[in-house]
Amino acid sequence: MNTIMNKWQRVFFLLVNTLVLSPVLGQTVIDSIIRPGLAPAGLAVYEKGNKLCVFDDRTNHLLIYDGATLALGKEIVFSHPPDDPFSFCGMAVNEAESELYIGIGTRPEVRVAIVDLTSDSVLTEIPVPNLLPQSACGFILDPVLNKLFLNNSSEVFIIDLSTNTVIKISLPVDGFHIDMSLNPVTHEVFLANSSVPKLRIINGITTQ
Repeated sequence: MNTIMNKWQRVFFLLVNTLVLSPVLGQTVIDSIIRPGLAPAGLAVYEKGNKLCVFDDRTNHLLIYDGATLALGKEIVFSHPPDDPFSFCGMAVNEAESELYIGIGTRPEVRVAIVDLTSDSVLTEIPVPNLLPQSACGFILDPVLNKLFLNNSSEVFIIDLSTNTVIKISLPVDGFHIDMSLNPVTHEVFLANSSVPKLRIINGITTQ
C-alpha cells in the first residue's frame, strides 16, 4: 500500500511541477519595434520618463522611443560621429539626474556623451584620452558617487560626472581584463583578469 501511495505522490508532484514550471501555451510578445536595418548594440531604460534608449550600430545614432507607444521620439546624431560602424562602448542611465551616459568610439579616442533625457538633447561629450574604441571593454555607472568607470586591458578610466574630469589608473599588463562589476554599497569596482587567477579591486571613493 505504501509503495502504491508513494508512486501516486511522485506522479502528483511531477504533474504539479510541470504545470508550475512549464510556460503557458499561447503566450505572445506584447509589441515590437520595427525599423529596417536597425542594428541595436545597446539598450537602456529611463523608467521615470518611460523611455527606451537604443544605440544603432549601423548609423551610430541614438534612438529614443516612447515606452508606452513605442513610437520614435528622437533620433540623436552626435557632434563627433564615429568613423566606423560598431563603435558602441556602453550605456547607463542615472534616474536621479535624468541623464544617459553613452560611450562612443571615435578616433583617436572614446568620447562619453551625456544626454538630457528630459529634453532628449546632448549636454556635452567628454573625451577619454588614450582609450581606443577597439580596446574599451567595460562601462559602469556609480550613481551615488556620480562616477563612470571604463576600462581596457591595462587601464581604468574614471570620469567624475560632477566636474567632467577624467582620472586614469594604470594596471599591471598581465592579461586582458574581461569584465567589471560594481559593489553599490562599498563603491568598489572589481575587475576580472583572463590570464591570472585574481580580481583587482578599485576603491571608487578614493580612486585607489
